[in-house]
Amino acid sequence: MDFAEPADEDGGTRVRDIMTPAVFCVSPEASASRVVRELVDLKVHRLFVVDDLGTLVGVISVLDVLRQMAQP
Repeated sequence: MDFAEPADEDGGTRVRDIMTPAVFCVSPEASASRVVRELVDLKVHRLFVVDDLGTLVGVISVLDVLRQMAQP
């Protein structure tokens, strides 16, 4: 599979062929320490943030956590 080639409408690589099928999420009320634990335990770089109805409201990444920690 050549990732340099864009998928064309007639049969190129599809997202479903390369995506990670598991979805990991946290609530908007999760603590930063819980997010860090989840990121480390799950060995992922980002978590989807979903509300009580399961609606996607954001994404939190390792970089987001590091930026917050670096603020004075």
